[in-house]
Amino acid sequence: IAGTGPGGKITEQDVQNAASGKPIKEAPAASIAAEPKLGATIPLNRLQKITAERMLKSKQEIPCFYLTVKADVTELVALRTKMNEAGDVKVAYNDFIIKAVAMGLEKYPIMTGQLAGDAIKLAETINIGLAISVPDGLVAPILKDVNKKDVRQIARDGQALIEKAKSNRLAPTDLEGGCITVSNLG
Repeated sequence: IAGTGPGGKITEQDVQNAASGKPIKEAPAASIAAEPKLGATIPLNRLQKITAERMLKSKQEIPCFYLTVKADVTELVALRTKMNEAGDVKVAYNDFIIKAVAMGLEKYPIMTGQLAGDAIKLAETINIGLAISVPDGLVAPILKDVNKKDVRQIARDGQALIEKAKSNRLAPTDLEGGCITVSNLG
């Protein structure tokens, strides 16, 4: 019996599948966190390579800053609750933050700029990266044209990207064209 559990361990489901004659699916690759030993070299998968290249490029070409603001969001909490009771998509606080960032970028387009030699190249569209934790690390797929969408559409698009990221189905185009990334630390 081939184990499909963490690290190739045999699970109860593996035994039941073997007993019933069902085909055995291959064990998933063990998570990177469980495998590495000090001094080891770990090859990057396609998604990790693209993410690393883009994050390095971003760090080299785009000024990085961190912002902490205290805000009374009592009315936002009530609005979100009302929207989630009446809507077909669950709206997260992060969706409101992404919309607010897009509105800010629209008002101050210089914030979309990247260093291009001795000039600043402004983004052509407001596309925002959404940092998502996945088993192999972190990815930041891009929500496109966020300034043209309402919060519900941002929530729909964000959920679709999260599902694609968690199931390892992101395409290279899902990782292209961002001018800023939003990360929710909880």
